[in-house]
Amino acid sequence: MDLANQDITSLQKENQLLREKLEKANEAYFTLADKTNYHLKELFDSSNDLIQIFKPNGEFRFVNE
Repeated sequence: MDLANQDITSLQKENQLLREKLEKANEAYFTLADKTNYHLKELFDSSNDLIQIFKPNGEFRFVNE
């Protein structure tokens, strides 16, 4: 029974470490996505062409400056 408790404790610790790694990876992903979106917006806004993105219902989703 003691061996089973040790295995459970070990698995719980490993599970917690994996959760922490996943949380850090998610934070890094969203930080990178925010930076990419910022740079794309800057690129589109500095373009001499009109760029428009529409929603499926026909509403504007994005129009560059």
